[in-house]
Amino acid sequence: MHGVLFLDSGQAFEVGDQRGYQRPAFRWDRTRMGAGAELRLETALAYWILTDIRIGVARGLGMPLAGVGPSQDPLACWQGYLTIGPSF
Repeated sequence: MHGVLFLDSGQAFEVGDQRGYQRPAFRWDRTRMGAGAELRLETALAYWILTDIRIGVARGLGMPLAGVGPSQDPLACWQGYLTIGPSF
């Protein structure tokens, strides 16, 4: 068993005017960030199936490069998750 702390950043966008989006394709100030923690258990199921069981929690941090914190960003919320299977 081991634990992990992580920080993630990224953005999703569409080129041109698809779905009403008419800004440049990439801008640093639109990058959203998040942070979280996770516990991982590497185990063998049924004596021979090696797998990982992961449980974690993450929180969106907003768009800090644009000065938008989690309280102003409606997408910056808490999320919990449980996964069974190998990491990609």
